[in-house]
Order: sequence, then structure tokens, then C-alpha cells
Amino acid sequence: MGLPVAPSGGATLARLEGALGERIASGEVEWRDPLVGSAANLDLLRERLRVESPHVLHFLGHGRVRDGKSERPALDGFRDRLLKEVDRPPGAAPPGLPMSALAQRFALRCGADTLEAEFQHAFRAAAAIPPLFAALARSLGPGVHTTLLRTPVLEQALAEHQPDRRIYAIQPDRESTVVLLREPGGARWARLAGSSPSIDPEEDIVVLRLYRGFRPDDAFSAPLLTEDDYLLGFRELEKALPPESADDILDALATEPALLMGLSLHLWDHRMLLYRLFGKRPLPRRSLAVVEPEDGERELWEKGTSLPGKEGVAVIEASAEELGAWLGAGANGGRR
Repeated sequence: MGLPVAPSGGATLARLEGALGERIASGEVEWRDPLVGSAANLDLLRERLRVESPHVLHFLGHGRVRDGKSERPALDGFRDRLLKEVDRPPGAAPPGLPMSALAQRFALRCGADTLEAEFQHAFRAAAAIPPLFAALARSLGPGVHTTLLRTPVLEQALAEHQPDRRIYAIQPDRESTVVLLREPGGARWARLAGSSPSIDPEEDIVVLRLYRGFRPDDAFSAPLLTEDDYLLGFRELEKALPPESADDILDALATEPALLMGLSLHLWDHRMLLYRLFGKRPLPRRSLAVVEPEDGERELWEKGTSLPGKEGVAVIEASAEELGAWLGAGANGGRR
């Protein structure tokens, strides 16, 4: 089933419907009335999702969620601490440096170990699960979901709100890959060793932790923070995944619609992440980006100039508070 969303108009929909003409006529694809122009707003999309449940499989981001209750306070404190060190002679930092550039300057001046220690000090305190993540965890179904958070908020929320679901957390580290499993009804995350786990994205929830950091089993791995980390510390995904499950996970990423949240095309590491996940092929059809209204990125996502395959995606503008309320109203405990 397809639920087309086109806030900017129907030209793209016409091309898509034409391309799918034979499959629609044969009944292979069920074509629903699209949401076009002013109809493509959050309330109507919520209602359509509630009634028709189109398949939205994987989730990226939340490194920039600004609900005041996720990583933002810790991130602000971490940035302030780095600035105090690098914003003085020699080589004072210019204003407005991205976090990756700021962390790079700090590491060059003070050392990577000191940077890691500052990160652990800023982010170690456990925080309550924010309402947005609780609503998201109730809504997510089986499949492959990617988080950029360096704390295990998403995994903890999933374990709390879907206790009967098998949940895997996969974190590619510098030289090896950590696979954690929370069994249905279980209270702890177990690290799997030895043979590759048999993961079924049709039934299991898989969380890819690509930026590392604090894991749901309370262990810690050095996170990606600096420009060098993003360039040199990101292993090829196909080789980093458990061998017996790699094909299923990669197939899910390549074919199922993506719900993109908390990402910014203004950040080069987010653009690089999309290319790491999707290569040069366009994002899967029916993918949707949710952006903050004040970010001014709607046109960037719709044009797709900086996206893999140079093809845009549908966009919904919503604040974190609106998104949390929307997900909360439509959550059904992980459909399927």
C-alpha cells in the first residue's frame, strides 16, 4: 500500500503514479488518495497513519532534538566546556563552529583521551526517557532503526514500551562490532559472543548505534565526535554488521521507507551518514523527513540536491513537542 505525501504539489505524484501504473492496475500496489499541498499537514498525516498504517520502517537521528529533555542540556554543557579551552590564544576558535570542528580543535590541543573524559563527564548522568522518545518507542514496529544519540535513550524506551519484543542493539566500534540482545520479557541486555545472531527484521527490532557512546548495557565505547572520527572512524556498514544478518538488514535499509527525524542537511556528518547508509541510490519511495519549522530546510529536502541519488523526499515541518503529541495520539504499540 502506498500513502503519497506531497506538501509542495502534485507534479511528483503524477510521475510516481505513472511509473507505478502497471503495478497499480494489477493490484500489486494499492494507491491511496494522496496528501497534496495544504492537506499534507501533521494532523491529517496523523489521521491517515492511524487509519491506514503505511509501512514506515527505519528511523534516523535525534542528535538535534530540542525538547529540552533529551541530550540537549548535556550537549550544551559539553560544548561550553570545549569552548572554554579552545576559545583563547593561541588559535582562538571562530564563532559558530560546528560541534565536530570544535571537538577536533579540542582534541588537537588537549588530546583525544581528554576529549573522551569530558564527554563521559557531561553525558554519564542517566536521564528520564523524554515524552517524544516514549511516544516514538510505542509507535515503532519491527525493522531496522538507526539512532545518532550517544546515549541509549531509544533502546531504553523500546525496552520499556515494547517488553514482549526481541530487541537488538548493534554498535560497530573501531575494530569490532558489539551486538546486544534484550529478550522478550527480559530485564537486561546481554552481549552476544561467538556465532552471528539470527536476526529477523520482519519480527525483531534492530537499532543501529552508529555514533557509539554509552550502550544500553551500561558499557561505554569512544563516540564519534571529531571531524577525523567521522572521516576515519566509520567502518563500512556491510563489513561491520553480523555476517548472517547483514543481507537482511541492508535489504531493509534499501527498500523500506525511511522516517528521517532530527537530521540536518546543513551538517556534513549527517549528509555523510545518509550516503553511508544508502550509497548513491535514492532514498526508498515514500520516505519522509520531519524538520523543525525554524530550521528552514524544507526546500533542501524536497529538492534532494544533497541527498543520495539527488532525489528529494516528502517533508513535514513540526516541532519536537508537536511530533511527540502526534506520535502519542497515533501510537499503537509497534504495529504489525
